[in-house]
Amino acid sequence: MGYDRPSGAAEVRSTIRNFLQADYLLSPNEYTTDVMFGGAYKLNGIYNGQILEYGSPRVDLQDIGSAECERVIAELRVAGVEIDSSKKTVLYAPTWKGMFFHQAAAEADALKALVAELQSKLTSNVQIILKVHQSVFAQINDDPELTGVLVPNDIPQTPFWVWLMA
Repeated sequence: MGYDRPSGAAEVRSTIRNFLQADYLLSPNEYTTDVMFGGAYKLNGIYNGQILEYGSPRVDLQDIGSAECERVIAELRVAGVEIDSSKKTVLYAPTWKGMFFHQAAAEADALKALVAELQSKLTSNVQIILKVHQSVFAQINDDPELTGVLVPNDIPQTPFWVWLMA
């Protein structure tokens, strides 16, 4: 991230400009504030806004009831994801790889191999589903080997976290 990228500031100038124009930046914790905002983006001493360390809404545990759990499961099933309610579910949600967001490397074969390896190492009462980054989805959407495992792009990731943690 930031200056840690091979091209340094030239590659992230828009991100840095956006950070500097913001009144508030949200950080999940002190470590991220120090390493990412202070280190990789070198905002120490130049950012005049406030960094709020309030956790990460995508991964923080949220309390939901059984009705919400059933809604998430139903939404997945309608979308073609094979959910076995008698099993525990692991959501694997890797980020994109590559140099540029709009040209993310899908690495479909590597994803399929990793999902298969993970599944083989887990007990039979655990299933894996895959939620890839939005910039990768279109590249692997039609892969028949991912049918029943790949979560569609139009289903947001947030409901899975609350369902999986419930």
